[in-house]
Amino acid sequence: MVQDLNQLFQSDPDRFSKLTLENDFLLADFSKNHIESLRLLREEQMKTIELVRKNFFDGEKINHTEERAAMHFRLRRSEVKDEIDQEVFTVRDQFLNFGDLTYHQRIVGFSGRAIDTVVNIGIGGSDLGPKFLYDALKDYRGNTKVYFVSNIDGQALNDVLMEINPETTLFIVCSKTFTTQETLQNAQSAKSWMIEKMGKNCISDHFVAVSTHVQLAKEFGIDESRIFGFWDWVGGRYSLWSAVGLSLVCAIGATHFRELLQGAECADLAFEHDPIEKNLPVILAGIDHHYFQKNGFNSKVVAAYSHRLALLVPFLQQLVMESNGKGVDVDGKTVQRSGVVWWGAPGTDAQHSFFQLIHQGTEKIHVEFIGVTQQPHSQQEHQTKLLSNLFAQSRALMIGQKSTSPEKNFSGNRPSSTLLLKEITPRSMGYLVATYEHRVLCEAALFNINPFDQFGVELGKKLCNELLPFIQNALNPQNLDSSTVGLIQYFHKNG
Repeated sequence: MVQDLNQLFQSDPDRFSKLTLENDFLLADFSKNHIESLRLLREEQMKTIELVRKNFFDGEKINHTEERAAMHFRLRRSEVKDEIDQEVFTVRDQFLNFGDLTYHQRIVGFSGRAIDTVVNIGIGGSDLGPKFLYDALKDYRGNTKVYFVSNIDGQALNDVLMEINPETTLFIVCSKTFTTQETLQNAQSAKSWMIEKMGKNCISDHFVAVSTHVQLAKEFGIDESRIFGFWDWVGGRYSLWSAVGLSLVCAIGATHFRELLQGAECADLAFEHDPIEKNLPVILAGIDHHYFQKNGFNSKVVAAYSHRLALLVPFLQQLVMESNGKGVDVDGKTVQRSGVVWWGAPGTDAQHSFFQLIHQGTEKIHVEFIGVTQQPHSQQEHQTKLLSNLFAQSRALMIGQKSTSPEKNFSGNRPSSTLLLKEITPRSMGYLVATYEHRVLCEAALFNINPFDQFGVELGKKLCNELLPFIQNALNPQNLDSSTVGLIQYFHKNG
């Protein structure tokens, strides 16, 4: 039977100090969870994580289904240790230099006017990470404005095109293979718009690419000197540290982007060297394992009490659920459970929408609160009320409320963790994101799954390409289910 959290606090006055971790970036409070120690894993589980961690940092091909290493940590290194690092540093200097010139508005377009607007065209890992940090690091932006276009819905691109000046706009086409359907369609449409506005000779001055496929980018019309590459050992959702982060460099400058990398490297070093029982990504993964594998919880809510972290949840949803949403383990055997559902919204908005379900509903939900103690604005009264709400919600989940009216009764004893960042800076955001990356790896180790492939995503792309000719040419599809046929025919009649 699960112990009552209130009784655990009453029986141990030092519970908070025993169940928290603190470093230069944050305080992590795990005391409102049904645990009695931060040593959450069995000996064999800790050995599993230690082995996975070693293989990760040794550059082993831990993405075994695609025969690749996963070495995104190399993108954050501050010292050259081998030839691979030297390649990383060379490409880093190239895209940081170009991005910094754009940040300072020293890049000019076809007509000779300075570029002051950037449109990042990408999707998934080529969009969510840079977009989240562009929003989070608003206080570090310069005067160059950045838009992000990901959805193939033409309205998304049209809304941006209506706001920008073609003479002063640079498009970044961000696609690892330069074949991603949504990205290429948006890029082709943007190219057509630019030609209509300025003529066909303008493309090389207004488009750059982030891709491993130089030839396809050149055929699109992008000058080779403006094609920034990366490596097959960089997964899309782990790629914002590479040239995929070019749009962010254009917004915050090279100096701040290097600070972002420094914060991430701090997380790398801590994950690599901290003892397992005091290792923050391991503990975060252990908490999730405790609830979702052992106690049947259904989902995790992330409630960030900071307006600057409003896009954290969409970013984490891809990072976690695309990584660990798997049905088989590394041996090809069916897993009983994996792929925890992550969702959420910023506090205090969340309190007035779905928190009712968390407080009194029947679903088993673990909450991860995130707060920031120092804010750059001068509205101190807002800040104190914001954090009062955060602390009150975590306490309310724990203590509940007894009432003679059943509808006003709160069971309480509902667990949560709280991460309190000292402030939002490039370094702290680098640390936070890299810590979540390592947490995903630890959870995958506990599930015994590969977090670095995503074949479920590929199936949808394949079927889309198969159906596209029927939809484009108003053909009657053959050998399809009646639902898909019916939907296509309805579109032909009404589209």
